[in-house]
Amino acid sequence: MREGYTHTPVKNGTKFSKEIKIEEDASTASTASTATAAAAAPTTPATAAAAAAAAAAGTVAGTIISYEFRTRGHDIGFSVKFTPKTGGGAASGDVKEIVKYAKLAADKAIQSGTIEVKHAGIYTLEWDNSYSWYTTKDLLWRIDVMKPAAVADVAAGAHQNEPQSPATATAPVPVPTTEPTAAAK
Repeated sequence: MREGYTHTPVKNGTKFSKEIKIEEDASTASTASTATAAAAAPTTPATAAAAAAAAAAGTVAGTIISYEFRTRGHDIGFSVKFTPKTGGGAASGDVKEIVKYAKLAADKAIQSGTIEVKHAGIYTLEWDNSYSWYTTKDLLWRIDVMKPAAVADVAAGAHQNEPQSPATATAPVPVPTTEPTAAAK
């Protein structure tokens, strides 16, 4: 599997979500994972390690959340929701869907996107398998939170020594896999 991807089985009839908490005053971002099901999903060391690995520092204005994911063999529902912070610092109940829910053929192509953070609050990325009665989905996902300084470095061409052409800049990301290649068989 490619470095930086986390594998999470999303059981039939369940949802898996990743919360990214953006703090305006503390200039931090933190993450948390949840799985919802008829029976509570256990937290594993891999899930805890993935949440710790995905945490990154940032400020509100100019922070970018990027995500990419795929599944093995089946589609999956996906959406991103935002819950703004109230004046007291707690998240309000006013949830806004910023990436509309859709069933995606994530087994055919890597799904990816970016979210420009404009306000402090909780950004929730949710993968939905609740419509599937029999099939657990193997989800491979990756989330990066880029601080404004890093975004500015990229925009200013801080990596000018690295040659890039339009072909290499837009090349598809290799599909992560743990299956042996034809040469290894």
